[in-house]
Amino acid sequence: MANDRQNTGDSHARVDSVVDALADAAGARPRVVAEPGFVRAEIDVTPSVIERWGQVLAALDRGDTYGLTDTGHGQVAWVRLVTPGVDGGAS
Repeated sequence: MANDRQNTGDSHARVDSVVDALADAAGARPRVVAEPGFVRAEIDVTPSVIERWGQVLAALDRGDTYGLTDTGHGQVAWVRLVTPGVDGGAS
């Protein structure tokens, strides 16, 4: 049980760290979607994000998987973090 709490704490700290790094790199707070077993953070790819792409990519690379999605209004960069023992509760 204590190990589960430790894993949950580690998962939350990792999510917070990656989300903060992405916010710093992109100059805007990412949208965060929490679901059982993972958290996804995403930002719209704007001209200012493109200017900081190296920093954004470094932040995305801290997650488990990342990518770009084309939408009807542009592109979204996203990062997914596996969160064992966390039921979708991102901070």
